[in-house]
Amino acid sequence: MTRKGSEVQFLYRAPRYASSPSSRYQKSGNGFRSVTTRKVLRHNNIRWELDCRSSVTRIRRFFATEVLMLSALQRITKDWSEENHTASAHERTVGQVIEELLRAKALSGCSRSYLVSLRAMLLQFDRFLSRTKRGMFRSASPPISAIGLPELEDFMATKSAASRSTWRSRLSTLFSFACRRDYIPANPCLKLEPIRNRRPPAQVFTWWQCARCLVWLRRHSPSGLCWFALSTFAGLRPEEAQRTSWDAIDILSQRIVRVEAQTSKVGQRRIVPLSELAASWMALSQRQGATLPWNATARRRTIRRLRQALRWTSWPRDITRHTAASLMVATTRNLAEVALALGHSERILRRHYVALMTQDEAQRFCRLMPGAAGDDVPT
Repeated sequence: MTRKGSEVQFLYRAPRYASSPSSRYQKSGNGFRSVTTRKVLRHNNIRWELDCRSSVTRIRRFFATEVLMLSALQRITKDWSEENHTASAHERTVGQVIEELLRAKALSGCSRSYLVSLRAMLLQFDRFLSRTKRGMFRSASPPISAIGLPELEDFMATKSAASRSTWRSRLSTLFSFACRRDYIPANPCLKLEPIRNRRPPAQVFTWWQCARCLVWLRRHSPSGLCWFALSTFAGLRPEEAQRTSWDAIDILSQRIVRVEAQTSKVGQRRIVPLSELAASWMALSQRQGATLPWNATARRRTIRRLRQALRWTSWPRDITRHTAASLMVATTRNLAEVALALGHSERILRRHYVALMTQDEAQRFCRLMPGAAGDDVPT
């Protein structure tokens, strides 16, 4: 309830499933959408108006005093609360549907990292609903059928513009699952306005920054050197390079890396050719005793120390893979072949990686060889 001047407003969005309560003010099976009270002049007499509106009906009552009007308003809100308690006892709550969804996704073979991320995001959405709808339903988590477009818009407004596309995708997964289980008639995420987010251009290493990383890794972390070569020169995603084993790498004869489906982010197997630059650095790291797969904690620690060596305040996201994609495009000029090696579409390649590196800059990268005698990279 809000008070503004001589006007008092009480806004309430009733769920679609709501049944008619016993209140004499309730006339619609869909429930009232809002109630407005205000002081008006009626037939030369001051009266207090109670205006109840829904999508199909409208009821207006006039009272001689504000006390009588507020008493009627309390009866309406009490009826709505009882109505929602009764209806929610037979409905699946958001929390229950989330647990059902996670069990179904686990049985379908989704990766553990995806399930952990999905659970964290959906539980955050459930906590938001529990705070905003506290006291309106019997359980802390509201019924899934009570969630509509207004609730989704309120939640999305709390998120940054860069993350709204991901949030929309995760919430749509939840409501699509509820539709398939016949808990709700339609997916409310389909009514959200399209999200247009202009991403900043992908960041890539300069040849000097890449050389400095290679020198540091050669001296301090052989496993990190192999991971860096797989991601920066072969184009594997950082997580894919971390999970790749030596059994999937052929440096001598075929010069390829087999990215298995359980290793890939998108669950698709592919074969990545190794350039002479990538194969040379990986062979050097193997002679120095590099171990693969690599530990996630060690990767985070190594990235932090590389960032300090470069005097960066933060490590740009996927900068190693972005550098590899830009280097491949500049040297081969074959977008279809590069897209196949990277494991995504040619459209994504054109949108994010074309013209990030010139051919002259690519030639400087190609000269960053370890050397036959093992001498340091030029800096």
